[in-house]
Amino acid sequence: MECVGFLVEDIRQHLAKSGLPDDPSEPAHVITAQLLRTLPIGRLTEEMRREKAEAAGAIADTLLEEGQDEAYAHHLQERSRRFKAEAAAGGRRPMYDREHYCKVANVYYRAWRKGDPPTQAVADYFTVSYSTAARWVRECRKPQRGLLGPTRRGKAGGVLPPEEKEDSS
Repeated sequence: MECVGFLVEDIRQHLAKSGLPDDPSEPAHVITAQLLRTLPIGRLTEEMRREKAEAAGAIADTLLEEGQDEAYAHHLQERSRRFKAEAAAGGRRPMYDREHYCKVANVYYRAWRKGDPPTQAVADYFTVSYSTAARWVRECRKPQRGLLGPTRRGKAGGVLPPEEKEDSS
């Protein structure tokens, strides 16, 4: 999970640069809901991602030039590439990764094989609502995920790819 923080000074500086209204009657340390609603959080987040990418790249270059901690320098270069890719992609990162959906598909498959309601088993296992579990199962069925096969609406079914199945021996 990415954590993005904004300092009060950063917010005030942004308001000054952008020409957005800033109430001079409010002390500089007061951040009101009205003020927060005027902030372009998405754009500020993208700017911070770009700044992180540049900083990580610059530190890596310095470490490599000075012949210091080459492993850490390469780690920073990789982080810089990732930050740049995130900044270019924009938007929010996916909430769940492939590992999560593999686990969802596995729970679903095991319940289906036992004859239990599989979507309810997913909901129970992850302690989420039935609708959330159904949404995750639907995501597992997408061809690009390839974790569960197609099925008819309201009918349990679908199979995992061979590498995810239990051994039948």
